[in-house]
Amino acid sequence: TIPANIVLDFQFRGALDLDAGVTVAANGPLVIHGLYRVFYGTGVINISTRSIPEVFPQWWGAVGDDVNDDKAAIDAALAAHVHVRLSGTHRVSSSITLPQSRSLHGTPAGNSQVHAKLVANGTLGFSGNALLLAGVRDPLGSQGGYGSITNIEFRVKDVTNTSMQVLDIV
Repeated sequence: TIPANIVLDFQFRGALDLDAGVTVAANGPLVIHGLYRVFYGTGVINISTRSIPEVFPQWWGAVGDDVNDDKAAIDAALAAHVHVRLSGTHRVSSSITLPQSRSLHGTPAGNSQVHAKLVANGTLGFSGNALLLAGVRDPLGSQGGYGSITNIEFRVKDVTNTSMQVLDIV
């Protein structure tokens, strides 16, 4: 566990290599100076929202170039933090599971930054508990929290969302 009073500042393309079976809890401030790979290995890092407001899959090796498969990096980012921001065109080879109370965001259209896209050659499925999609949420919290997907363009042949249920519009 990294205490709240310790700053992790990844300068000059600094990196953290986590061995299998290792879990690190980052509770202090986290500073990353760009969209490059910071986290390596098969270990897990849990990043507090007090450390940094959002994370990018590029920090786990996503490229966002519409060619490379970014699924593993997106999954790792979703496992590490509650707010994941996509930047670029992310190709994924299979379903992405949006864990409970997690959010996947893109850059809004018209923003000066790169508009986010998710691309799948086959089927792209999202599953999770009480999914918030474009202003739709579980108003009673019956699923114990909700996640969200915002400002992301989807380009897929088939979309499956058998576990997604729209409960209310806000």
